[in-house]
Amino acid sequence: MSNVISVETHEKDEDDFKYYPCYQTSELGMITIIRHFLESNRIPFVIIGEDLIFLSGAAIPFEEAVATVHLMKKDIPLLMDFIRNPY
Repeated sequence: MSNVISVETHEKDEDDFKYYPCYQTSELGMITIIRHFLESNRIPFVIIGEDLIFLSGAAIPFEEAVATVHLMKKDIPLLMDFIRNPY
């Protein structure tokens, strides 16, 4: 399960350096790909809940584990373009 989270990106304000949730997934492979893309492009990011995905299906039942990617507003379009067209 993967979801793009809608964030208004056209406004410039004092919150340009805040991190906003922009993508959710429960797929570990997708988080790994996104992490590699962001790191290789030197885009600052925060992923919340990634550790729970590692535990899902193990001794602790986390069937609903979801990781959320947080980016600054200016970087959200870069990730959305990559998700739509990874090649």
